[in-house]
Amino acid sequence: MKSIREIAFKNKLVFLRVDFNVPLDDAGQIADDARIKAALSTIEYILQKGGKLVIGSHMGRPKGEANPKFSVKPVADRLGELLGKEILFVGDCIGPKVEKVKVGMKAGDVLLLENLRFYPQEKDNDIHFAEQLSKDIDVYITDAFGVVHRKHASTFALPSLIYDKGIGFLIESELEALGKIVDNPEKPFVVVIGGIKISDKVDVIRSLAPMSDVILTGGGVANTFIKGLGQDVGGSIVESDSVGEGQDATNYVDLAREIYDAFNTDATGIAITTPNGKPLQKIQIPLDFIAAPNTDAGAPTKIIEVGEAVPTGWMFLDIGPKTQKLYREVLEQANTIFWNGPVGLFEMNEYSAGSHTVAQAIADSKGYAVLGGGDTEVVTEKFGLKGKYSHSSTGGGASLTFLAQKELPGLGALD
Repeated sequence: MKSIREIAFKNKLVFLRVDFNVPLDDAGQIADDARIKAALSTIEYILQKGGKLVIGSHMGRPKGEANPKFSVKPVADRLGELLGKEILFVGDCIGPKVEKVKVGMKAGDVLLLENLRFYPQEKDNDIHFAEQLSKDIDVYITDAFGVVHRKHASTFALPSLIYDKGIGFLIESELEALGKIVDNPEKPFVVVIGGIKISDKVDVIRSLAPMSDVILTGGGVANTFIKGLGQDVGGSIVESDSVGEGQDATNYVDLAREIYDAFNTDATGIAITTPNGKPLQKIQIPLDFIAAPNTDAGAPTKIIEVGEAVPTGWMFLDIGPKTQKLYREVLEQANTIFWNGPVGLFEMNEYSAGSHTVAQAIADSKGYAVLGGGDTEVVTEKFGLKGKYSHSSTGGGASLTFLAQKELPGLGALD
């Protein structure tokens, strides 16, 4: 797999796959241009080396149909402002109009293609669609870490058609940062896993558990573990059964119990006694929760400890004060941290204390801290902590796939 530094770009037509899936406000304007700025170093390098640049990205979920709501035209405008130059845009990603522009491009020109997912062939990894994207292309570079775990036409089929190919600076930084997590991380190594679903985190839990000292759980992930251990979770979110493409149904409650039993025979490596007088567990579930009967503003709340009966219909919406204190103390001792997913319904202030505690403790940590996942980034923004961490990954699913030590198809296609 080549680095961008190893490739000659002078007078070459370069296809650059980026992740410009930026959020738009109600007026269709870009609400956060961080993903555009993240690709600037790669874009500017290719242009400085004399390349002619064709940029491809997706945006949103247009479901394989052209939809003005998901047009990348606002990105073209913002990219032009950041680069201080005109960005070519013709409102399509393949076809005669695109080919005409490609043929007339000069060194230093930039063409931004329309949303690749306006064509269903993109997600279908259609080779004929990839062939149209590859028309006249000399070099393929990917800097879209957020989609390298996908077998899509622009990430998998397209690079197979181009001889000269490699990765940009953003992906280089991602691989370096995440590599520090899996390659002999400095101990103590603490993992925080939250969010609603456990299904997409099972593999990373299994991968990181043997090398970590403790995995702190929260959110729906914790609820699934707790239910698997036979404890009452009331009406809390639990991912019980899930059917993936080409898979049989998986009972994640049972699977969570199997994982808990498999790894909680290991010593944690952190000498802390929990507030309930028990030693820290390798997979640590919350001790208590802030619960409510619903998520309406002003709903009554109370603290419920794990193991207590939960009133009918009540649900766990945030980790409780005992758990917050414990998690903060554990994170204070960590020299390496990986965090993916909030530990409660942080969007509502009534249930944001747990995620705030975790976010602040990691920001204050002396250790090397890597964040993964879009919701994790949103938490840090909510509490004014963005930029306070060693590395914030631009790819939630891709970072989990990498840390699970599974193949990333979009990178494998570059070999």
